[in-house]
Amino acid sequence: MRKFLDLAGFDYEIYHSHLFEDTDEQKSLATLLGELQEKRYKVEWRDQRNKPYEVLSASLLSQFRMNEDKDYIEFEFPSFIRESILAHQNFYILYLPVIISMKSSYSIVLYEQILQRKKFGVWYVKLEDLRELMGVEKYEYKEIADFEKRIVKPAVNEINKIINISLSYEKIKKGRNIVAYEFAWDFRNAKELYTNHNEKLKEESSKGLHSEEIQELLQIVPDLDITILESILNHFDFTKVKNAVLITAEKRKKIKLTI
Repeated sequence: MRKFLDLAGFDYEIYHSHLFEDTDEQKSLATLLGELQEKRYKVEWRDQRNKPYEVLSASLLSQFRMNEDKDYIEFEFPSFIRESILAHQNFYILYLPVIISMKSSYSIVLYEQILQRKKFGVWYVKLEDLRELMGVEKYEYKEIADFEKRIVKPAVNEINKIINISLSYEKIKKGRNIVAYEFAWDFRNAKELYTNHNEKLKEESSKGLHSEEIQELLQIVPDLDITILESILNHFDFTKVKNAVLITAEKRKKIKLTI
């Protein structure tokens, strides 16, 4: 019970004494979890024009059980919500060799968007949406030439250099103004670093050579694959590997239980 309340950001002493009955000052934990069951979780898959083509929706919390005497709480998410969360938060683990090789955070963001639409081979995105995805503030790179020089072109060049997916882009105009970008790619000639890195790294693994470094990385993200970590450390500088793992940890922190 204490671990759950700490995770949710609740004071243990306050909420443990109000598990089932509301007061004038605050709602009980049972009421709060019941409200969480009424909230909806929605996932959309978008196509090359950024339009939804598939959607999944469910209650955020399937069920929960609390026992005051035994001081425990059990709760369950719908299966596809669990799978969606795990897939999202493990992106940087699954593609660790690729992420490590990228110096620019803009390259990582662009690559993630491309992977989500890989089968389409093209992605049309409005300029304001692309700026938001890249984390560019409204006051930054206001001129399209600066935005392209500092953000778009370096990201495209780095992805092509590392993965070779023939990534290209066109600026879409409305009148004299640039209103959108259209990216196109082809994975047929992608480097093996992307296509078969997990199996290759496992085959080349030299166990036991990086035990101290691995322990440090596992302190950050405990469920990393040790075999893959050993192989990655044989090919990449430890500082770069650690930075990629830190990105993974930050990604996971954004997935929080909110009531």
